This record gives sequence, structure tokens and C-alpha cells, in this order.
Amino acid sequence: MSVKLVNPNYRNSVLSVIGSIDKNFNYEYEFTNKKLDQIINNHKYNHVILMLLDGLGSKVMDDNLDETSFLKKQKISDLVAIYPSTTACATISTLSGKEPIETGWIGWENYFKEIDKNVILFQNVDYETGEKLNFDCFEHLPYTKFFDKYNFYNDVVFPVFGKNPCQNFDEFLNKIIELNNKKEKSFLYAYWTEPDYSLHEYTSIHPKIKKLLTEMDEKINKFVSELSNDTLLIIIADHGHTNVEPIYLKKDKALFSFLERLPANEGRCCAFKVKKPYHQEFVKYFNEKYGDNFKLYSKKEFIDLGMIGDKTKVMNPRLNDFLGDYIACGIKDKYFDYLTEEIDPNEFVFKSHHAGLTEDEMIIPLIVYTKGNK
Repeated sequence: MSVKLVNPNYRNSVLSVIGSIDKNFNYEYEFTNKKLDQIINNHKYNHVILMLLDGLGSKVMDDNLDETSFLKKQKISDLVAIYPSTTACATISTLSGKEPIETGWIGWENYFKEIDKNVILFQNVDYETGEKLNFDCFEHLPYTKFFDKYNFYNDVVFPVFGKNPCQNFDEFLNKIIELNNKKEKSFLYAYWTEPDYSLHEYTSIHPKIKKLLTEMDEKINKFVSELSNDTLLIIIADHGHTNVEPIYLKKDKALFSFLERLPANEGRCCAFKVKKPYHQEFVKYFNEKYGDNFKLYSKKEFIDLGMIGDKTKVMNPRLNDFLGDYIACGIKDKYFDYLTEEIDPNEFVFKSHHAGLTEDEMIIPLIVYTKGNK
């Protein structure tokens, strides 16, 4: 089966949307989204809401919503996901307005040499053992939110783990309305975990996903009726999804014999640190055994191709360790599980995943609503 691959395009990514938001508020910007600019050029908005629905790729929408749904009707174009197409990478780029090459945030877990461990970035947890660490990844990978520069009210809305925490989607939408109406001028960033959380468990072709997205669509349709005429609502995603099966990489003793340490980053964008004498052997072995499912890049190739952003920008020094020597990007329907050697009934097995280069993972929607542009 032929699978269409999509390489990153930062000029047509969430970062272009942020440029247009800056433009709306008369701040400097590097580049913008032309379709969003057409809306902003007609009217500068005093209230902007940037809502990110985790995992809501364009293919996920096509699989589960019909053309009369609110989200489909308000979609104005497709964007290309930040790469790697995964939450820890894309949401930090969205919050900061910076490319991953600058932020250093490229995956769910990464190797920190000072403690010789792979750490789950959002949780400060040892990826291998699950132990809570006295190690704050946010201190070691600091970033500044792009809207911190705004000299007017700005805020964030999150699920239970963040600021303005919300227990469910209804509460999430109500909190946005409450904060949006709080001041004469405002910017809100609002992040929600669905449909990503459910997609991992069920795949996008499942009645539960169709029900979930239909309900979310109906609630958003009702929610927008409470927005002011001077509010611009932008809905994006961090990545899409593709159906997958695991490869239990740890049982491949030959491959692990080439490695200095445990692989890292993501199951579909996997970083390998290889022992110095074995680079040629590793590349040959990997491509022969896994080349049908993964595209292997050297670190230099990965950076030079602009996979994580413009190589002329100042690269976050953490990336030298995070990227290892080689990066394997998913191009079909497999992901690497590099913690277990076989199926463990106590471990979660992903049915759908992301961080690879397939069109399903890399193409995300740009959805825009204003009362004057229905």
C-alpha cells in the first residue's frame, strides 16, 4: 500500500498562524498565514482565541465529521504540522512561536546527560522506570510564550494539569467564554487533550471517535454563539493520527549491541546514539531490517533538511544529545516500543499514533470563526 509522505513546511504551519495573530495586534512578525490575513485585513479583532484540539488532524475530521458539521464548514485551509508531529514538540512551538530547532522540545521523552536518563518532559519522570525525578525539564528547556509580549490581558486554559484547569469539555468552553469577556482586549490560548487521548486507544475509524467528535462539534457550534462580534476564534491541532502496530525493538539484541544507550524521543521519531566503531554497521543493519517502515537520517541530514526548522537559526544546545546520531521517522504503520521485549498485558498498546511523516499525521486543519465571517 502506497503512503503519501509530507515533510515539514514551517511557512505553512501553526507558526504562520501566530504571525497573523501578531499582525492582528500590530506586533512584529516573521511570516503570516495569507488566508487568515484575508480575514484580519477586513477587521482587526480585540479578542483572539487560539484553541488547540490535540490530535485533530484533517484526516481524523474527514473520517468522522460530515460537510455540514461546524468544524468542517469553518475550515479555511490545511496546515503542515510542526515536526516531530507530536504534542510535546508542537504545543511548545505553538506557545513560544519558535521552531523546534530553537526550543529544543522535540518529543515526549529525551536523554539528559547530567543524570544519564531519558526523562518524560511534561512529567519529570524517568521514562524507563516510571520514577518521579527531582529534575525540572522546564528549567532545563525554558521558553517564553509568544503572547507574553502583549501589553494587554492574555491567559491560558488547560485541562486538569494546567492553569485555569477544567474537568471536562463543557467546563473548558465555559472558562474560555468567561475569560474572553473579562477585558476589553484579550488573547487566550486554550488546549484540550481530545480527540488524541481516545484516538490512541480506538483508532480514528471507530464509533466512539465519531460520537466524541460529533459531540465536540455540536458543543463548539453552541459555544460560538456566546462569542462577541469582536472575537476571532482560531482552532488548530498539533498533529494528526495514523493506525499503527508495535515493533518490540528491545528484543533485537543485535541492534541494541550497536547502541550507547536506550533510544529516545518518540516511537515514530526515534533517536539512536551509536557506539563510535559501529556507525556503518548500524545504518546497514537498520535499513535492511526496518527500512520499509522507517526513514533513517543522520543528525546532520535531519538538521540540514530543515526537519525541525531553519538550520540558520541558533540551535538549542540540548539537541546535540536529544537527537543522538541517527533519527528514524515512521513512514508506514509501525512504531517502536523500546522498553519491552514482548507484549505485556499490563502495558498500553497504541492503536493509533503520530510523530511520523505520513500525510495522516502531518496535515492539520486551520479552522476560523468570526460572527462576520460565518
